[in-house]
Amino acid sequence: DVDFSCNRGGNGCIAKRVIYRGVGAHAGGSPHKGVNALYAAQTGLQAINALRETFRDEDHIRVHPIVTAGGHSVNIIPAEVRLESYVRGATLESIREANFKVNRALAAGAAALGARVLIVDRPGYAPLTNDPNLMAVARSCMEALAGPERVQFKSDWSTGCTDMGDLSCVMPVIHPCASGATGTGH
Repeated sequence: DVDFSCNRGGNGCIAKRVIYRGVGAHAGGSPHKGVNALYAAQTGLQAINALRETFRDEDHIRVHPIVTAGGHSVNIIPAEVRLESYVRGATLESIREANFKVNRALAAGAAALGARVLIVDRPGYAPLTNDPNLMAVARSCMEALAGPERVQFKSDWSTGCTDMGDLSCVMPVIHPCASGATGTGH
C-alpha cells in the first residue's frame, strides 16, 4: 500500500446555479397553456451531453449538473426548475471555453421550449499546479519517513478541485495525500 502520493495538479472550476422559468398549468386539463420548465431543463442537459465529445482530453473538462428542484406536483406543468453544476478544467482558459458552451446549451433548452433561463456563474477554484521543486523536497522527506515503496509521485492530473489551486496561483505549493482512510471519496 502507498502511504503518500502526489500528482502534477488538479482542475479548477466555475460553480453554476441555473433557474428555468416557464408557465405552470394543469397537467391533465390544460397542458397546452403551460411552458414546461422541466422539459426546458432536460433539453439543456441533453445539449450539454451532446457537447462532451467537443471537449479536448488534455483539458480534463468535467460537467456534472444536478436538478435541485424539479416541480411541485405531478399534476402541474413545472413553472420553475433549478439546477446546480460545476464546470471543471485544467486551465482557466479551458474552463472559460467549456463554460461558454455549457451556457449556450442551457440557453438553447430554454429557447426550444419558450421558457426563460437565469444562469448565475460564481468563481470556484483555480486549477492547482503542484510546484516541482516542493514535490522533490516532499518526496525525499516522505521516502525517508515511510520508505520509497510507500511513496508514489505521479504525472497524473486530478480532475477534482481544491482551494489549494487558488494558492498555487500566487505561491509555490503542493497538495500531497496521505493514507489513513479506506473507501471511495465523497
